[in-house]
Amino acid sequence: MNVNIEESVRKFNEFHSVVVFTIDNGKVAKKLGDIGTKHEVSLYPLLIFVCTGDVSEDAIPTYLSEVQGKSKMAIDRIVPEFKKEVLDVLVRRLNFLNQEPDKEMTQKQEKQYLREMFENHLTEEFTNHEVIIEAVNDRIFSIFASELNFKNELEKILYENNEKLTTKKFILDGKVVEPTIKNWLKYFIEKRGTEMIDSINMSVFVSQSENSKILDEDEKRFLFKLLTLYRNLKFFPQSMPSDDGEGWEIIPTEKKEEVSKAAQLSREKKTGTQEVVEQLGGDVSDYPEGSLEREILEEEDEKEKEYQKLLLLSNKYEEGSLERRAIEEEIKKIKN
Repeated sequence: MNVNIEESVRKFNEFHSVVVFTIDNGKVAKKLGDIGTKHEVSLYPLLIFVCTGDVSEDAIPTYLSEVQGKSKMAIDRIVPEFKKEVLDVLVRRLNFLNQEPDKEMTQKQEKQYLREMFENHLTEEFTNHEVIIEAVNDRIFSIFASELNFKNELEKILYENNEKLTTKKFILDGKVVEPTIKNWLKYFIEKRGTEMIDSINMSVFVSQSENSKILDEDEKRFLFKLLTLYRNLKFFPQSMPSDDGEGWEIIPTEKKEEVSKAAQLSREKKTGTQEVVEQLGGDVSDYPEGSLEREILEEEDEKEKEYQKLLLLSNKYEEGSLERRAIEEEIKKIKN
């Protein structure tokens, strides 16, 4: 099976930004890493290949066999898990974010997706790229436009969310309790009441309340996002900054310029062939056509060119991104 990671990454990055940032996501990368570690297989390139259509779902076993060298027994374990834990989750997510009116997911299904999000997965949304947060907000407002009472249901679910928001010691009603979304909101309402609060007073609460002043800056930002979401949702539409939809958010975004991180790949251990090449020395033209020495040098020359090309390509992407992980896996194959 011939697949080209450079071409696949190029096609992948031509997708709509919502698609790219949904797939190139920390949670997805962690799941791929967990499955890969469990089965001793690299799935980062495979996800890119499947998303671009360079490897069809039906051809996944062939890819794992021919490219990754996995046995049939291993493939029978890997494929169902990869499809269920990664592909199916991504398809559902993308169906939810899809704004086309004739999409497969119904509004009833969208509402269920949001219920699950507000019940168990809200903290994940806080860390998403602003493009994704804006897309989620679009779906929320689309539902509110036809069924405003749904906001009351989401608000009730929010009050019962048991996701841990922070890690420091948290005291509520004189007792040490888990710093969950539920407990943080209860604490906030006890201290500040149920009236709508502006961003300045939220900042004062975050910096001065007994439970929040001990938080580090990242956790304070997380808490501020939760309180902003609570205000935006509970007091919608009065909590919105305009009457025409401009600047509207339920889940708050944190717009900031992305800074790419430069990173050096660790040195690869020399293979036996590389050692032979070093011993041969000289140039390809120093050896006659058809000689073993020339064949070795020509093969290594092509490998080195491909290695350098992929190395340059990987440096175009942020460290930890799906594209970079996939390219680095291909680099490892060349050097091993």
